[in-house]
This record gives sequence, C-alpha cells and structure tokens, in this order.
Amino acid sequence: MAPTYTLSLATEADIPGILEVWLAAWPESPLTAKAFPRTEAVREWITVAYRQHMEETTSTVLVVTADEDGTRGSVVSFALLFREGAPDGDEKESGTNGGVRKWQSRWVRGRGLAEGMNEEVLGANLFVPMDRQHEKIMGSRRHIFLEVLGTHPDHQRKGFASRMLEWSSERADREGLEIYLDASAKGKPLYEKYGFRGQEDLMDAETKSVPMLRPKANA
Repeated sequence: MAPTYTLSLATEADIPGILEVWLAAWPESPLTAKAFPRTEAVREWITVAYRQHMEETTSTVLVVTADEDGTRGSVVSFALLFREGAPDGDEKESGTNGGVRKWQSRWVRGRGLAEGMNEEVLGANLFVPMDRQHEKIMGSRRHIFLEVLGTHPDHQRKGFASRMLEWSSERADREGLEIYLDASAKGKPLYEKYGFRGQEDLMDAETKSVPMLRPKANA
C-alpha cells in the first residue's frame, strides 16, 4: 500500500528525520564541509537547535511524513519559519534594534558552536550577507521568515514543498503578514508561483541567494 503523505507540525520525535533530510538535501560541498562538518558533534548541535525551534513561540517547524496504516512515518520534507519584527516597530520587543534577528539569535542562542564548526564561514560566507539583505528589505516590519525548506532527494517533485508554501501563505494571509525568504536560483521559479517577488535590486553583493518577498494579501 502506498504511504499517505501528511503535513503537520513537527514533534521532537521527527528531529532525527529532519536531520537526515537536511544532510541529504544539502550535500557536502567545500562550504558546507566547513560550516556544518558531518560529525556526531554537529549532528547533535543541529538536533538541539531544532528542539529549541519547536519550543519557541516565534518559530514553527513543519514536516511532511510518509505515514502507513495510520502510523506516523519518516520525514520526507520539512520547513522552518520564524515570526520576525515587532508590532509597530517596537525595538524592545524585537530585540534587534528594530530589525530582524541575527543568525546567532536564531541558531546559536548563547550555547556556542559544535567542535569543528567555523564561525567565520557560517557568518561572513553564509548567514551575514543574507541577514543584511533581509534587514535592508524588511526593517522592523512584522513578517514571516521562511528560512529553511528542504525535501529529501528521493522524494522531490512530488509537491511537498508546494504544500508547505501553501500552508505558509494561508497563515500569512490570515495574519496580514508578508513572507520573506532567501532563494536559490533553482528554487526561485517555484516561489514565484506562490506570489513571491524577487528583490534583486536589494541583493547583497556577497551572497548568491536571491531575496524574495510575498506581499500581504491584496497588497
């Protein structure tokens, strides 16, 4: 019997599956080898990060699982969303001088990096340029930040990313919020189908990720 693919909020039991999709969807490269070495210490670091994301009220982790006979199955796709900005630009509530949270606030949270992880690579070569363009575009406006969307290579082109984009878009429309994300060139056409608009004129010179913005409903 073919599995039933179910979209739901992630639980702690899904974290090992999320980790496997993460590692498969973004295979090792010269950059990822320095940023996220494939070691047990780094796997545990990512595990703790996603456990914290699930506990926080400002973040949401979605999964698509391959369920069989009513039993929750393995994770085949996942997404990580953050609620950013502060109501009416309240700098105290945002905690980031009125802008979006920096990558350390989202991922490190005072616990440090795992052995072998390179902060300069993570920052200067990966997160910092994306943080700059994110803040340049969004400022202190309240919005949803779709930071991660990944599908296991064995399950791509089955519409799982689209289902999570639909969920995210419906939530944003209910709450009257924009959605921001950083897209790869490969992923950009999919996001455009869901109303995201490339902001290439505000793209940081030190990243290849295209900033994209989905306006509020009826904007």
